[in-house]
Amino acid sequence: MNIKLSNNLVNNQNVQKANLDKKPFNKTAVNDVAVATESKLDDGIKLSQKAKDIAQSTKTVDSAKVAEIKKAINEGTYKVDSAKLANNIFNFEKMYGI
Repeated sequence: MNIKLSNNLVNNQNVQKANLDKKPFNKTAVNDVAVATESKLDDGIKLSQKAKDIAQSTKTVDSAKVAEIKKAINEGTYKVDSAKLANNIFNFEKMYGI
């Protein structure tokens, strides 16, 4: 069975394809789809109870001590106790096996 298309039908399809190519790109519609898609995604993290417990049990930062050390560094008067530093590094390595 042969189907013969008329020239008008073929020409009409070609015009429609050409017109599709000329339509401006609608960035707003694309952005709306992207935003809608992103809002459905859950890219957060959930901490285990153990992680929450560790976070709560950690020491808080002593702001006064930090300010004192920053001041000493800026003034050039901060002294490093090399033996204490070496000992702390050793203990850290021993504890965490890094």
